[in-house]
Amino acid sequence: MTYFFPVSQSIFSTDALKVYVGSHYSLGNFADCRFLMSGLNHTYLLKAENNQKYIFRVYRVNWRSLEAIRCELEALLFMANNGASVSIPIADSLENYIQVFSAPEGKRYGVLFSYAPGKPKFEDETQAILYGKNMAKFHNASTLFQSKHKRFPLDLEQLITLPLASISSYLQERPKDVAYLKALANKLVRKLEALPLADLEKGYCHGDFHFGNAHITEEGELTFIDFDFSGFGWRAYDLAVYRWGLYFDDKTAFWPFFL
Repeated sequence: MTYFFPVSQSIFSTDALKVYVGSHYSLGNFADCRFLMSGLNHTYLLKAENNQKYIFRVYRVNWRSLEAIRCELEALLFMANNGASVSIPIADSLENYIQVFSAPEGKRYGVLFSYAPGKPKFEDETQAILYGKNMAKFHNASTLFQSKHKRFPLDLEQLITLPLASISSYLQERPKDVAYLKALANKLVRKLEALPLADLEKGYCHGDFHFGNAHITEEGELTFIDFDFSGFGWRAYDLAVYRWGLYFDDKTAFWPFFL
């Protein structure tokens, strides 16, 4: 007897995905498709026969709702139309931006994105200035953005409460570590609530502005990628993520240049 065994997360065939994208998008035939990385989602690199590159993201099951993805893509198109340098979604031949796949583990969504030339790098003050200017341009572009599609806000619940609950569920045999994290979370909440949060500027944020989410070319052109954690919230949080990256890379001396 053969038993159909459920899976937690499948990896799509690159050959099948190459054929699928080639037949569903008006971009000609594709010469290559590679599985680029497995993170919270799966990322594929596609190359058309004209050597044009594209990125295809396959969302994990139940990771993002259809509404949340629609808001993300709508935001990217809005930002790009208002001067921000971002990787944008590409519609298929039927003008659909979101593909729906029946995977072994359940329904998964897929989106084709424009390729951001260059690579992540952070080597000097010039790049810190470039990052700061482009983040400001992105925030300015997002000022008037609104969406009818529901997406999680970047508030204290999303940034502290929910992550703490998720982490704690994996540490049931480490009560001291859980107690430490809960105490740290409470300390953070108290410090944040002591701030004039109502006075902080809000808008649509990237939500994950670390160095790896910006590609820079040799000519100094920067493009932001990966808006999977984006949402409406305090813009200061985008700066905080960048500052966090400086701290862990021992490059806090670049902070004034970024500002």
